[in-house]
Amino acid sequence: MSAAQPAPHSTTVEWIRLTDDEGPEGYLVLPEDRASRGAVVGGEMFGVPAHLKAICERLAAEGYAALAPDFYWRHDRRAAFGYDEDSRARAFALLKGLRRDEVIADLTAARATAERYAGPGGWTALMNRRLNRRLNRRLNR
Repeated sequence: MSAAQPAPHSTTVEWIRLTDDEGPEGYLVLPEDRASRGAVVGGEMFGVPAHLKAICERLAAEGYAALAPDFYWRHDRRAAFGYDEDSRARAFALLKGLRRDEVIADLTAARATAERYAGPGGWTALMNRRLNRRLNRRLNR
């Protein structure tokens, strides 16, 4: 017989600004209780679709402040693409338009925001192997 698992946290969901200006936004999901850790969840090239939102919601249910930044906000705010051929082409066109300095600024703002919500002594991690690989290829050209 296995030990009982703790009940998942309730969560709150909102789009927030990551900077004080009209800059990037992020999809933020917080546990009802104070988060003890933060996660910046990257969304490959598909923006912030339902699948990425669900990942954030699962992480928040486990006590994380989970934030998915909108990297495409300069051209298509809150973009969310499907996986069909037309959506993939539109997402790839936006991905090709990303600039290294802009993505770094967005990631820096996302990390700072997630750390604020993670609370004192909390830590924040960037999550998504595919995003990391694609961004590295795109940004190191």
